[in-house]
Amino acid sequence: QNPGTETGGGSPSPPGRGGQGVRTRSVESALFSRTVLLALALDLALLGVRFHPLVPPSFDLAPTPSLAFLMQEERKSPEPFRVLAEYGDLLPNLSSYYGLWDARGNDPMQPAAALGVAGRLLNPDYRVGLPNNLETLRFPFGGQAGIDRLGVRYLFAREARRLPAPWTPVFAGPDGRVWKNARARPIFFPRLESGEDRVTIERVRPNGFDLTVESRTGGLVASSVSHARGWRVALDGGAGEVRRVNAGFVGFEVPPGRHRAVLDYRPAGWTWGLRFFVLGLIGILGYCLRRPWTSSTT
Repeated sequence: QNPGTETGGGSPSPPGRGGQGVRTRSVESALFSRTVLLALALDLALLGVRFHPLVPPSFDLAPTPSLAFLMQEERKSPEPFRVLAEYGDLLPNLSSYYGLWDARGNDPMQPAAALGVAGRLLNPDYRVGLPNNLETLRFPFGGQAGIDRLGVRYLFAREARRLPAPWTPVFAGPDGRVWKNARARPIFFPRLESGEDRVTIERVRPNGFDLTVESRTGGLVASSVSHARGWRVALDGGAGEVRRVNAGFVGFEVPPGRHRAVLDYRPAGWTWGLRFFVLGLIGILGYCLRRPWTSSTT
């Protein structure tokens, strides 16, 4: 029987038109799939591009003289340090825009324990979830030793504030005054001060740190980095154990001698998410490459 005729008495279909329609639909489907894949890849790539649209002059984020001083100190320092500011003069997360590390800074993944420790050093009534601003005349409320462990080297304060030793004024401008803490600890430091142990930050990565640790007797290395599940440490290429120290911060043990420590933040959800993303990408590519061949063969 002719495939272009019907036994019911209907009009015959021109031979070849049905196959041409199938091929047209398959090409359109493949083109749509590839367009979606390209758009997805472009959208993910744009996440790594920093851009700012035009904003009104009232939202100008140009650094003030005191902020410019802190930025200059950060560029001169061989290792990172932390800063604080009173009231709303420098919001916690805004400092990262200027390349500064604020002791109150947080993100959606930061644990509440470390944030609570920092908050109670500034405000006795602080609760996690509330704005963490320095608004009391007594500073630091929880003791100078806690501020030292957080690695707070500079405080951006208003002109009227006066601080006791070990704080000394190092810059004065029309926007306020910058005070320096001579006893601020590094971001990573030996838990017990012996004068012979030392921890040096060799490199700061987006998700971790490369460290060199020198210890005569071995012991615990503490830090002001927030502790969370997903932190891993490798000592001289071998796996180490990350510990929670000082109520909410990253620490790890080292044996005597000189060691290279590599800290990586790699939570399980992120790892499995990358695996599923790669599998999905392979599946989409396989579908796009196979679909036109299957349709034309059919």
